[in-house]
Amino acid sequence: MPESSTEPIHPLLTDLRAVTGVPWTAEQVEALATVGPGEPAATGRPTPAPDALPDGARRPHVVMLAGNTITGDARVIKAMNTVNGFGVDVTAVGLIRPRFTPEDDLGNGMKIIRVAPGNRVSSSGARARWKRARNGLGELGTAVAPWFTNADDYKNAVARWEHRTRELSADRGQALRRAGEAGTSAQPTGAARARQAATWRWLKAERVLLKGRAAPVKLSSVRQRRAAATDTGVGRRREALIKAYTAVPGLGRWKSVLPEIIDQDLAIAPVLARLEPDVIHVHDVFMIGIAVRAAQRAALAGRTVKVVYDAHEFVPGLAMVPPKQVAAYADLERSFIHEVDRVITVSPELADLLERTHSLAERPDVVLNAPIADDRATRVVGVRDVCGLGPDVPLVVYGGGVHAARGVQTVLGALELLPDVHLAIVVRGMYAYSKELRAAADKAGYGDRVHFAPFVPPAFVPRYLSSATIGVSPLLHAINHDVAITNKFCEYLQGGLPIVTSDTPAQADLVNELGLGEVHIAGDVSDCARAIEAGLAKAPETRRRIEGDAELRHRFSWSAQAQTLRRVFDEVLPDGLPSQAWAEGATEVRELRGQ
Repeated sequence: MPESSTEPIHPLLTDLRAVTGVPWTAEQVEALATVGPGEPAATGRPTPAPDALPDGARRPHVVMLAGNTITGDARVIKAMNTVNGFGVDVTAVGLIRPRFTPEDDLGNGMKIIRVAPGNRVSSSGARARWKRARNGLGELGTAVAPWFTNADDYKNAVARWEHRTRELSADRGQALRRAGEAGTSAQPTGAARARQAATWRWLKAERVLLKGRAAPVKLSSVRQRRAAATDTGVGRRREALIKAYTAVPGLGRWKSVLPEIIDQDLAIAPVLARLEPDVIHVHDVFMIGIAVRAAQRAALAGRTVKVVYDAHEFVPGLAMVPPKQVAAYADLERSFIHEVDRVITVSPELADLLERTHSLAERPDVVLNAPIADDRATRVVGVRDVCGLGPDVPLVVYGGGVHAARGVQTVLGALELLPDVHLAIVVRGMYAYSKELRAAADKAGYGDRVHFAPFVPPAFVPRYLSSATIGVSPLLHAINHDVAITNKFCEYLQGGLPIVTSDTPAQADLVNELGLGEVHIAGDVSDCARAIEAGLAKAPETRRRIEGDAELRHRFSWSAQAQTLRRVFDEVLPDGLPSQAWAEGATEVRELRGQ
């Protein structure tokens, strides 16, 4: 198929080339692409007839609020398309970033608005003045210090040194050019040669001095690289710091630590007031206060606005966020969670944890991060074909975010004990950690059995992964990991894949209870190899059981989660959902506009 086709095959040709490093051709992709099983659903999702509205009436209006661009947040995109299919106008409000437009009209009463917060609060007040003062003192210290305090100063000094060496070379060449133009072979005078030699000796000594002055910068760089290589963004020391910031009054207050939220409120609040929503569905903790305050201000205007808080993670367990900020986000959640009208979250275990932590009057509703229904008419190249492997090669696949805390390195290490097994790692791009994994596999001698494959759109992930033998979810232990039922877990099940998971309780309990595969000790390479070997031995049997259990696959499908969303919004909207929300096919989503 030509690269300019209006109906692309997934993965896209450009992504295949970029991630695999193989010069794929359009003809190769065309030859390997297949449609989904069964009859293609050419028309996609059934479209129930919209309700007729009386004169002057309007459809219910829901705002989805998130602290990102909306487009890259799969959960937000799935929620807005689902609720819009219930006969509700949906406006997603997020933050603008470079290369994104301020507004996208997606049709059928659905749009995205992106705002640009100012920097008024963040750059004012005593905290900001003290920060500027510290920066000024830092600049003064940099100016008088005998050593370099940052890499940029060192690089600039080296650049000046290089310029001076080039100037010296040019001066020497100038004399030769003049001699050539005059037709003589005259050489510089002895005094000139002596000056040039002295200048060169001084430059050599200065270069040694520059290297010595850069020693603190180089030492700091080595320490940072070592820390980055071992930092998983979780751990007891980190948890202790978060508890300390939370316990000491004033240290973890969100208004002090996160003034940017106030700037966001100043920019977003007028937009919410203008939209006049019936419900604000706020995703993640970052804008919960903005949503609640908007609903409270609406009450002054005589309007009732309900707030649904979608807790994507357990805030005190946020990984890769500085501990002081985690404490501040936890303070933000505590300040507003009792003011929202409903709470939903991503797993039963997290629902229980939120209920206990905040003494909630009701247990949060659970909406898993499950995949939408496959558009079977779209052609997809399976991950096995992307890796160039035959049907009999044992292929373990990891699909999802790649970071040390996700435990991919555990599976990578297990390959040494599994000489016939190949590993496919599905990544958005070959970023720093992916390159580290590639280098580690090559160094260990089994780089030929480690393959990187590109992302595909969410609707096609289960079919894309289904050609593997088993799927792995090797999460390391952390609060959020222990209560998570991940996207990949649901995607593996929809693709009929047996699962090998670490012993993070939420997923391990499901695997053991439902007979979905094997469990290994988190971070334990030998035990991971044992579990993969056992999972491969039983893979055909496990796969037949998963594929034959329609009830199981429905439980972990987006259609089942849409039923929960339908119930929640029917209860919080003043007049409930329109009747089309209850029509056949209303909870089936096959296309994600806005992604």
